[in-house]
Amino acid sequence: MEASHYDSEPRRALQHKPVHTNGSVDPKIHFCGSGILLFFIFHIIRCSSSTSNAITALISLLSNLFCFGTSAFSHYLLDSGKQLSSSFFLLDHIGIILHIWGASVSVLLLANSGSGKIISVILVITLTGIVCATHLITWPRAKKERMLVIGVFGALALCMVNGIGGWFYSRESIQIPSLRSSKPYLVSGHSLMHLCSLIASIFHASILASVCI
Repeated sequence: MEASHYDSEPRRALQHKPVHTNGSVDPKIHFCGSGILLFFIFHIIRCSSSTSNAITALISLLSNLFCFGTSAFSHYLLDSGKQLSSSFFLLDHIGIILHIWGASVSVLLLANSGSGKIISVILVITLTGIVCATHLITWPRAKKERMLVIGVFGALALCMVNGIGGWFYSRESIQIPSLRSSKPYLVSGHSLMHLCSLIASIFHASILASVCI
């Protein structure tokens, strides 16, 4: 019975269509995040105090940009009702892992520019978070286990909004009160998880900007 659930999980995920009352949210979120990160890239390169800092910032921010690009592309195809293979759907998860990798580069930069045991502890915790993030691509069997994996690597990456995103991801839909109507919006937890990732990415870009400039 358990094996059957595991086998059906990717197929059910491939057929997932976010629940929205006002159109698709995920692609808009990711395209917005990509524009913000591009601004940070050009600003840091222009104002960076050294070439190495500029290169490090560029690598980190491009990894985040690629994360939102792949996620937006896969969600756009899913929302269009297209039948996708598992390789297309995994772009979404690969993008999340790249996002955490970009965060680790930010912490590496902080470690090189600072001193003390706290920075070393932060570095170890963040690198451990990458291992947890990589585990996500192995398709854990139970929904609670997926939530635990996402929540753990979010916390280990020193960004609690990703942990909150893990909780959102475990929910099929979230009711959000509307000021214009008595009927609340119904938004998929998957969409809210990616919104948390966008907030986390901007946070990491802000750290890079404060260190490099």
